Amino acid sequence: MADRPGQAGEEGAPKVQRPERNEGPAHLAVSAPYVVEGAGNDAVFTVSLSEAFATPRSFTYSTFDGTAVAGEDYLARTGTVTFAAGQTEAVVAVDLLNDAAVEDAETFGLRINGANNVGGAVGTAHILNDDGRRPVISVEGAGQREGDYIAFTVRLSAVAADAVTVDYRTLSGSATVESDVRSWSSNQLAGTLTFAPGEQVKTVYALVSNDAEDEIDENVLLELSNPSRALFAEGARSVSAIGWALDDDGVGVNRSVAVSNPVVYEGNQAVFTVELSQASTTPVTLGYQTSSGSARAGADFLSQSGNLTFAVGQTRAYVTVDLLSDRVRETSETFNLAITSYPSQISIRSGDVSGLATIVDGTIRGTSGADTLSGTEAVDRIEGLAGDDVLRGYGGDDFLLGDAGDDVLNGGAGNDRMAGGTGDDTYIVSEWRDTVEEARGEGVDTVRSSINGSLGANVENLILSGRDDIDGTGNGLANRITGNGGDNTLSGASGRDLLYGEAGADRLIGGTGNDLLDGGSGSDRMSGGTGDDVYVVDRSGDVLYEARGAGTDTVRSATHWTLGANFENLTLTGRRDIDGTGNGLANRIVGNSGDNLLSGGAGADTISGGSGDDSIVGGAQADRMTGGAGADRFVFLSDGDTGLRQWRDVITDFAPRTDKLVLSAIDANEIRSGNQAFDFIGRADFSRTAGELRFSNEILSADTDGDGVSDFQIELAGLSRIYSADVIA
Repeated sequence: MADRPGQAGEEGAPKVQRPERNEGPAHLAVSAPYVVEGAGNDAVFTVSLSEAFATPRSFTYSTFDGTAVAGEDYLARTGTVTFAAGQTEAVVAVDLLNDAAVEDAETFGLRINGANNVGGAVGTAHILNDDGRRPVISVEGAGQREGDYIAFTVRLSAVAADAVTVDYRTLSGSATVESDVRSWSSNQLAGTLTFAPGEQVKTVYALVSNDAEDEIDENVLLELSNPSRALFAEGARSVSAIGWALDDDGVGVNRSVAVSNPVVYEGNQAVFTVELSQASTTPVTLGYQTSSGSARAGADFLSQSGNLTFAVGQTRAYVTVDLLSDRVRETSETFNLAITSYPSQISIRSGDVSGLATIVDGTIRGTSGADTLSGTEAVDRIEGLAGDDVLRGYGGDDFLLGDAGDDVLNGGAGNDRMAGGTGDDTYIVSEWRDTVEEARGEGVDTVRSSINGSLGANVENLILSGRDDIDGTGNGLANRITGNGGDNTLSGASGRDLLYGEAGADRLIGGTGNDLLDGGSGSDRMSGGTGDDVYVVDRSGDVLYEARGAGTDTVRSATHWTLGANFENLTLTGRRDIDGTGNGLANRIVGNSGDNLLSGGAGADTISGGSGDDSIVGGAQADRMTGGAGADRFVFLSDGDTGLRQWRDVITDFAPRTDKLVLSAIDANEIRSGNQAFDFIGRADFSRTAGELRFSNEILSADTDGDGVSDFQIELAGLSRIYSADVIA
């Protein structure tokens, strides 16, 4: 579609913004890119020099926030852009981030700093949201004298993330297409409009033929249909606008009236536009009345009659007729709205002036394949049937039925009812009165909710979306519940649940069952409840709580960690050199691949170092220690850290000449004051000398009081020999 001769082009995204300042004859300019949000997408700024230079020129740049926020919507960037000799154009690409929030388009900027007598410039990137509802298409007509052009303006309610298309055609009203109104040049009376991402306005022109006949004003209609990636308002199947060919022959005003022909899904409302060709200098009152066609009053629509009064200067009014819904599959039906009375200021040709409403069966049905089915801004019933379908209700209180297959059901605005049927279905919930229906055994299903959400019966998984501080609650099944970027409270209820807090300072409550609680980033509070629970922590600010007798619980930590009361097990994760400490219970402590300090504390502990050069402190009672790979140290801080016979500590994998036994904190001779060192005597028997260490039959024994009897022992499983260098006495 071409621009109208003699006037500016249609509205759209600007290519290049003006420079911020101009300090010399040369200047920079930065483009304003439009791009869809999402990880993997880039906002690519084109940086242009107004003239080439004979030598290279470099300019520093940095991004800055607009409504988009660095770290949430895009990755902040600073750097230098360099133009080689003769070069006038370069690019800066900025990575975008993805979210699931329904939001308006957002912006951020790129500032190029001036240098070398070249002025700086600023460009603005527009991030188009791909998570929200589709834009609404509207159309508005106008009136023009004979020999001029009627301009129909087609608008999107918001910028779209993807290209939007809609078909149009010009229909005869009281004026005849291609006779009274015709096309010209590349402006056709029928075709397809395409809105590029970021574009919101298109215009269709129709040329009014010129004649010398004195006649009443005549009209044509521009009808829009088959929208792609956009919707019509009020449940309409198509929308139209009235354009007027205004008579300029003869004497006086030949004012007329027209009524639109709405096409709408059943169960919604038919909105008739009643339009005067020209405003009146006095009020105008019109009478109207609906009448049945193939659609019957009381069964398909509610009858209406009354008066419309146009104030001075007003040219447009509306009559809204409520439609009734049924469950019957049927062909389209029609009814009329007629103008039954009008004053002398209005001229009407012989016959009545009326509009024809077409009611289309309100159920949108898929096929046996994978369908993408979209509703309207009004009430819809959408049935996917077989196949992996995507159902979108948009506005209105919709009913979405997935049926067989792994379906995605997104009710959109309104209080929607969604039933996935068999298969592993996903539900998008955005209103607190949305309902999800799943029968037992119909698959593993997931709810993605941008509001506080509780899983209903037979639904397994819940994912919170957006950035708000909202909460999620499970049911009696084994649920997987995932938080969003806000501060969430996640409750598993009963069942073997997996709770993932993600970003934010979250509170996780396992309830009954063997649960996994992972707070994610942020300082989180976690309580497993009853059952054998697993806690995943990544920072020292996390707080864990377990009641006495509430199961055998495990902490998996990527940071230094000391077990709190009533926790049994600790496993260090990752590769960092971090430490783990037990409590008074019989703990099981496992290191990671780093160099760990593992301390059992009181209790008969089982400690494994993993790979890395670890230091292991068993502590009180009979502990079982395994160093794992690496050169490990087994540290004893007092003679009470190990006992005799069944109360002695066991080292399962001591490696002579690699690992070390560290006894230097123990006084080898309790008779003398101070801390005396031990004397390793190999296999020899004690000689009643305090401070002797001997090794025989896998047992290292120590005599600290000189009575020739062992005072404590350490079992080195599987070994027949160790060396004095293996002991740090």
